[in-house]
Amino acid sequence: MAQIKERSRHNAGNDVLDRMDAQEVTPFHWKVMFISGMGFFTDAYDLFIIGVVMDILKNEWHPGKLETSLVTSTALLSAALGAMLFGRIADMLGRKRIYGIECLVLSAGAVASAFSPNIIWLIVLRFILGIGIGGDYPVSATIMSEYAGKCSRGMLVTLVFAMQAAGLIVGPLLAVGLLSTHLSQDVIWRVLLAVGALPPLLVFYWRRRIHETPRFSLAQGKHEDFQSAAQSVFASGNEGQSERPSRGAAKGVAAGTGENTQEQSASFWDGFRLLAGNSLWLKYLVGTSLAWFLLDFAYTETRSAVR
Repeated sequence: MAQIKERSRHNAGNDVLDRMDAQEVTPFHWKVMFISGMGFFTDAYDLFIIGVVMDILKNEWHPGKLETSLVTSTALLSAALGAMLFGRIADMLGRKRIYGIECLVLSAGAVASAFSPNIIWLIVLRFILGIGIGGDYPVSATIMSEYAGKCSRGMLVTLVFAMQAAGLIVGPLLAVGLLSTHLSQDVIWRVLLAVGALPPLLVFYWRRRIHETPRFSLAQGKHEDFQSAAQSVFASGNEGQSERPSRGAAKGVAAGTGENTQEQSASFWDGFRLLAGNSLWLKYLVGTSLAWFLLDFAYTETRSAVR
């Protein structure tokens, strides 16, 4: 009997997911896009503003080539670590459970970097900043993709990533504006680094209030959370109440609240083992990673040429 009830709730949940996939873009989708995209905006700003900062610090601290290379590359290296760490935790505990925490890590690293007393401290604090940057990539992109419908998923995820371009533009413009003032260069580079903490702090409140994604909730058997997340999408649709899940589906999903959780006991490394054992997933991972590597390489070369 319990298995029949669980199967009924799961089928009702799949019906709701089908309706979500067919849903047009709603104000809720735009809100999630902005909340997620602001992280990508900050990531690009923090990663590329350091080039301007190091140009200023050459006259202030006179760093060597090795120190300069470490400052500019440390955040990128730690971002890879942060992506694996936060991404895996999000798969284990849920997107909502960790969403916003990476904002605090990122903001703390940005503010602390602005108060660096020397080049060594700047390298260390940029490492912390990179952990937050890396953590934002998988969680924000996943949340946007799991809330979006099939017809609009590509567009919305692309818009989230497009916020990086805005961060690349705002950083140099802010630097030009500050350098045209009478502020000392010591103040300017610290302000440029500290500003990187503002965008993630502005969306932290919204990130903590967002529902767990419906797809993750359904996969975990958390049907009550699934219903709440689905309603947040349908309630903001163009057809209002008529686009909410049907009453039958709602009852089917929400039934059996006392047994609506199926906690999965998985270790941190299980996900990586599963990925390594699936040749198709591994092929997609390598192909996507290579494309991303070439994109970042082109960005870096372009920035170096401009400087």
